[in-house]
Amino acid sequence: MRSSFLFFCLVLFINSTLFAKGNADTIRSNSLLYSGIEYTKGLILFGESPFFMSNEPAKGSVKYQGNWYEMEELQYDCRNDVVVTKNQSGDLSFELIKEKIEEFNIAGHHFDKLKIQSSRGEFYEKLYSSKYTLYIQWQKKIISNRVDEKRYVLFRNVYLINAVDTIRINKVSDYFDLLNENKTSIKRYYKEQHLNFRKEPLLAMESLIKKAEAEGW
Repeated sequence: MRSSFLFFCLVLFINSTLFAKGNADTIRSNSLLYSGIEYTKGLILFGESPFFMSNEPAKGSVKYQGNWYEMEELQYDCRNDVVVTKNQSGDLSFELIKEKIEEFNIAGHHFDKLKIQSSRGEFYEKLYSSKYTLYIQWQKKIISNRVDEKRYVLFRNVYLINAVDTIRINKVSDYFDLLNENKTSIKRYYKEQHLNFRKEPLLAMESLIKKAEAEGW
């Protein structure tokens, strides 16, 4: 009887240990994260790269198949819309499998995967959440200039999303049209604060949303 009890305790201890390790917020040597493909798309043009914010990797975290993993080196290629990290030895970059990523953080910026343009989904940075959630899609495209030099050009697509609607804001008047009776005062505020959607769409949209909320919209 005593030996059976000791055996039961041993099994219980092993199972609880495995459970704790399986839910740890760290990358394990057998993690499914390392099942991606080699990354070969990071073309550098005149010192510019397809990566978000910086050419250099940054600390971040990824929610991958329902589990969060802390990453020492993470990059977001916003030309090809893929998340990149290093293998365990640090000598090879590879893409995480996009279908398995739900959201990720990099250098203090949070991205969700939303299915707005395709069934596979795309990554959007979440900037502000209220009646509508404010998202921006960062896209780098290779454009040739007048002397046929290829350079990266950054495009920003702004979206307002709630449980019912997904609205792309191409110009500030698209937002004003949502406000109905609040439109006049918010337009006045836009001019008084010298906001400029074309030059600073993130600052303009967040300021307008907060002002509209304060007025009951």
